[in-house]
Amino acid sequence: MMRQVHASVQKAYSKYASEGKFEDDWENNLRRLGYGRQEIEKIPSTNMLRAECGAGNPFKMGMPSPGDWVVDLGCGAGVDSIIAASCVGPSGCVTGIDMTEGMIHAARDNVKAARKTNPISGKVEFHVAKFDDPKDDKTRRILQHTRGKASLVISNGAFNLSPNKRAAFQLAYEMLAPGARFQFSDVVVVPKTTEGA
Repeated sequence: MMRQVHASVQKAYSKYASEGKFEDDWENNLRRLGYGRQEIEKIPSTNMLRAECGAGNPFKMGMPSPGDWVVDLGCGAGVDSIIAASCVGPSGCVTGIDMTEGMIHAARDNVKAARKTNPISGKVEFHVAKFDDPKDDKTRRILQHTRGKASLVISNGAFNLSPNKRAAFQLAYEMLAPGARFQFSDVVVVPKTTEGA
């Protein structure tokens, strides 16, 4: 089942990345998701960024600080990675992880575009990996690189797509440095309750 879910998600999000369009009015969509003007201004107006598929704003709980190492799980086209990169400064780092190659290509292109207009001077890297699959070789290598080092782990609309949420949360926990934060925004399905329940 895990392979089927991964394949289905990869197919859908590869399509979003290749079309370069998910929301026609992506800027207003970001506002609806809770992003403020200062956050939106950090994002270049490229077509690929219209592939933003988030569920909210993980920065509502706090912005990254200069020197932070931010890990973005399910980074997609890099919207939140770009916002984080503009905050961490030259001594900081942002690592984005997504299982869809098309989204990783879009994220890399979008960071290049963002560097032309925004003060992104820190290291920004993106990796294709399944953050909910501890048996995935790429995931294991990334975890070796990040274990206990991340100042902030973020995710936006990705955990709901995972067939192995326990493993995804475990990976996020293992990446965190002592005293670090995990901030995520996602959707939750709540069963319908009957009246009087």
